Amino acid sequence: MLFSLTAYARLGETEDQLVARFGQSSLKTNGPLGPYFEFTKTGFVIKISLVNNHSGWEIYEKNTGDAITNEEQKQLLEINSLDKKWALTSPSNAADKTWMKEDGSTAIRSDMGSSKIEFKSKECIDAEAAGYKKAHYSSTEGF
Repeated sequence: MLFSLTAYARLGETEDQLVARFGQSSLKTNGPLGPYFEFTKTGFVIKISLVNNHSGWEIYEKNTGDAITNEEQKQLLEINSLDKKWALTSPSNAADKTWMKEDGSTAIRSDMGSSKIEFKSKECIDAEAAGYKKAHYSSTEGF
């Protein structure tokens, strides 16, 4: 199944841009990094977390549970490239495929359990790391 490149979110979009692209979200709540949304569009469920008011974490899954095709994977990588090339970082025979861009953004395709492709901006990765560090390490800050 081919789909229009313009129908899908891009890392870095604002809430207003997401709503303009998808319509109202089917779910809006607070996630660990900021506002969290779920949208349904042309056979996909798209889960998005905002980081500093911009899309920083996006997960694409088919709403039928079917696997994401290689062509759909290629299109989703292209949509989220923002004119920077994705480099495959996992072995070609790995169950999960991982990519990284020179700006530090990552993409992971998992076909274990459910088929999905997940994109994280460098800003999201840094926010996750800061939250983990704060929750798991002691600090003398404020002494």
